Amino acid sequence: MDRMPEQGHAAVEVAERPGLVENGLDDVRTVRAHLVSWSGTRPAAGLSVLGASGLAGCAGPLSTLDPAGPAAADIALLWWVMLAGAVAILVFVCALALVPFLQARRGRPVSSRAPRDAVWLVGGGLAFPFATLTALMLWAFVIEPIDDAALTGEEPVRIAATGRQWVWSFRHEDAPGGALVLDGVMHVPAGRPVEVALASVDVIHSFWVPRLAGKRDAIPGRVNTITILAEEPGTYAGVCGEYCGEGHAYMRLDVIAHAPEAYEAALARLAAETAEPGGTTGEAPR
Repeated sequence: MDRMPEQGHAAVEVAERPGLVENGLDDVRTVRAHLVSWSGTRPAAGLSVLGASGLAGCAGPLSTLDPAGPAAADIALLWWVMLAGAVAILVFVCALALVPFLQARRGRPVSSRAPRDAVWLVGGGLAFPFATLTALMLWAFVIEPIDDAALTGEEPVRIAATGRQWVWSFRHEDAPGGALVLDGVMHVPAGRPVEVALASVDVIHSFWVPRLAGKRDAIPGRVNTITILAEEPGTYAGVCGEYCGEGHAYMRLDVIAHAPEAYEAALARLAAETAEPGGTTGEAPR
């Protein structure tokens, strides 16, 4: 850092710019070129970082934009369509906001613009956003009931999920040798619908596996159902989507989807493991 000579005032520090000649004021054109080059790269770098961060947010174990089932795919499609509608409204309204400035630069008197501006204000600033948002809302209502109905063409596997502070217990009704209860992990066959009956023993919880389906509440004294389908074998992370106390953040779950031909064998192996001394009892704690 260089300091300007003191002349009755406090010294002022002058920040060095990369690549400038030592006496940087000798050649104004050189200084200007270096400053433009130095400052011009910063917005581009910032946009690159923001773009990469945005794309990274579209994937991940809890991303609704990385669907692995038909219900989640409908939700992701709805999100993208909603985003497109929001961008269209933003661009249109911003364009309308620029019109008065452009007209003023052309020297048109305000009195001659008033009737036309009123039409644009009402039509573009009110009618267009209202029509776009209404269409998006109606479309959302149309596709939302399809989520479960589209998965019921085949006899579903039935699993009972019970939420309590702060763990999920899953009772696999179709397990060989009788019902199998596991905490924190639900096993399903890939490519087949699974009907999950949701209940709670204490407070309201919300069952949410973002890559497979939307949220569904588990309410004390009531049983709600949600149908999910994993298109491919794999492990899909889930969480409780409703704040339920100090341990809410730790109320996680995994849905493990097995190849259809390996599903029953996996349940049989788990049943044998829970029957061994030291294994889990297979019963959900009360």
